[in-house]
Amino acid sequence: IENNTKMEKMLLEEFPEVTEVVSRTGTGEIPTDPMSLEMSDMFIILKDKDEWVSADTKEELIEKIRAKLTTLPGVQLAFTQPIEMRFNELMTGIREDIAVKIYGDDLDVLADLGAQARELISELPGAADINLEQITGLPQLKVQYDRQKMARYGVDVATVNNLIQSAYAGGNAGVIYEGERRFDLVVRLAEPYVNDLESIRNLYAVSYDGDQIPLEELAEIRYEDGPAQISRDNTRRRIVIGVNAGNQDVQTLVEGIQQKLEAGLDLPPGYNITYGGQFENLERAQARLLFAVPMALGLIFILLYFSLKSVKQALLVFSAIPLATIGGVFALWIRGLPFSISAGVGFIVLFGIAVLNGIILISFFTELKQAGVRNVNRQILMGTRQRLRPVLLTAATDMFGFMPMAVSTAAGAEVQRPLATVVIGGLITATLLTLVVLPVLYSLIEEGRLRFRPSKTIATLFLCLAVGSPAFAQPADSTLTLSQEEAVEMTLDRYPELDAAELEAKRQSVLAKTAFELPPTQISYSEEEAGGASRGVQSFGIQQSLDFPLKYIRERQAGKALTELAENRLKLTRSELKQEVSKTWQEWRYRMEVAALYRELTETFEDFEQAANLRYELGEIDQLERLSARTAYEQAIVNYEAAKDDAAIAERRLQNLLVTDQDLTPPDSEYEPLQRAFSGQSVSAEHALLQSQQSVIDVRRKETAVERSELWPDLFA
Repeated sequence: IENNTKMEKMLLEEFPEVTEVVSRTGTGEIPTDPMSLEMSDMFIILKDKDEWVSADTKEELIEKIRAKLTTLPGVQLAFTQPIEMRFNELMTGIREDIAVKIYGDDLDVLADLGAQARELISELPGAADINLEQITGLPQLKVQYDRQKMARYGVDVATVNNLIQSAYAGGNAGVIYEGERRFDLVVRLAEPYVNDLESIRNLYAVSYDGDQIPLEELAEIRYEDGPAQISRDNTRRRIVIGVNAGNQDVQTLVEGIQQKLEAGLDLPPGYNITYGGQFENLERAQARLLFAVPMALGLIFILLYFSLKSVKQALLVFSAIPLATIGGVFALWIRGLPFSISAGVGFIVLFGIAVLNGIILISFFTELKQAGVRNVNRQILMGTRQRLRPVLLTAATDMFGFMPMAVSTAAGAEVQRPLATVVIGGLITATLLTLVVLPVLYSLIEEGRLRFRPSKTIATLFLCLAVGSPAFAQPADSTLTLSQEEAVEMTLDRYPELDAAELEAKRQSVLAKTAFELPPTQISYSEEEAGGASRGVQSFGIQQSLDFPLKYIRERQAGKALTELAENRLKLTRSELKQEVSKTWQEWRYRMEVAALYRELTETFEDFEQAANLRYELGEIDQLERLSARTAYEQAIVNYEAAKDDAAIAERRLQNLLVTDQDLTPPDSEYEPLQRAFSGQSVSAEHALLQSQQSVIDVRRKETAVERSELWPDLFA
């Protein structure tokens, strides 16, 4: 109470901005918030900001108040807002932004660890208002019995306990009656003697034989500091160090605290540290953002596709999003604002607004193209000239609308400023780059200088949106391990000629169903006058021409023959492709084995040359034999390089068949050469090539029959 009074006077005298200061100490009769006995809430009521003279901003005023009040010894300060403080206490149990919780069993050890952690955290530049939970220091009266003396005097423990309890809390000495009402007569020490240990020590305890023994003969009585409070989480004792984030974001500060405590705090066995407070809320919100941001981007792309009816144009407009992200990040950096949850929400808002400019521009390009303007450069010049004002107005209205939030200093400005800053900065870069980059990309795509496959592009796009997943953070392996069977299956899945043959077979199958397609039906109407009648004679006519029925049958048979021919050619292509891939794989594997053997041979000749050099130095051989060894080694190197080149050529041929640029490597199994024994085998009639040639003959016969059917008379002519 004395410290609170001093601080109230200091605030009112030193700071003219302060109109009232109200303090509330300890736990109320109805404990609506968790406060211990040594904690105080001090509410500082300020004048309007126009009347401030000590500071221009709230942050500056808080720093000056903190510097003034910290001159009082034993005072720990934490600045916050009343509603924010209550919500923090209800949700996290502390008033500060970050809670460093140390768990353990011994309160004294926890107090020592808390003090060490507080000193380490105070060294960090972004930490402010570091408060250590007070769990010790409450004075307690401790009575330690001397049981040998008590046994000698014949005084039991219950007698001494009752005496001390009566001295402090009061003991029943009788009953007083007032009419029908009854009151206990309680005897206790008078107020001046309660805090006097000598008075307690001089009390007399009565022994079993009636002797009066002073308490100081029976026990040691003293004041000792004990636990002020015992806090628990999940049934475990803990101590909390509360930290406010000053000029640094919460996540960065928590990472710094973790590194500092891991390096400088030695925890005994059974003790551990956790981090809570707003940091927990931040982690939960970040987890939601990792889901919300990709979802928002995906929905934006889907709506763009439905609006523009083109994947290419939707991707063009979607390119405004990374352009806007650049400006949002740059704006946060310029203003010195950390990335927060409100900034993340601002990016979602920005993504939705940024695509509007792209839609305005691209949709007008499309309108010009449909209106007959085929020249791409002319489309761009006309479109950007006529859509410059709408694009600028779309961005300007949003930027001016968010400007008050960006410069706000009122209540809630901590949430409004990052959101508005992201939107304004992102719209600046998105607008400028949309007017420059977007027309360039449109020109490249429309003129065919920039090609892409929509399926792969969309897959890559949504792959990039899933950045929160750890699986996507790992680099892909650029080497493909491939057996012969896997090579054949991979080629059959992706080879273009096979896809073309399959499409041709489907095409012929569909065309075969058009054999009975009839010519258009003709409907006629006429009206003739009939000798004096007021109305003429009306006549209707329907005419439908039909060929001879045999012709339709022949065309149907010819269509089936063409379908069978396309299917047989598909089988032939598949069979030839399998054979080609198997041969190429075998050649590649063979060339690799040859290269491996030449490598071993090169190593052998290298050892042989070194041995020849050594023998030459010892005089065992002459210069000619030495040169022969050197020549053999160099020839082995040449053969090895040629074998590697042959293996690389074979690998490239196999890559072309597989339609891939990945490096290939064979499996670990031992190489088994392909056994070729075609000479003694009879060619089966079901061979794909024979089936294909037989189908060609059948098609020609059916086509001849169709032509002959043209000679039959037209029955309905």
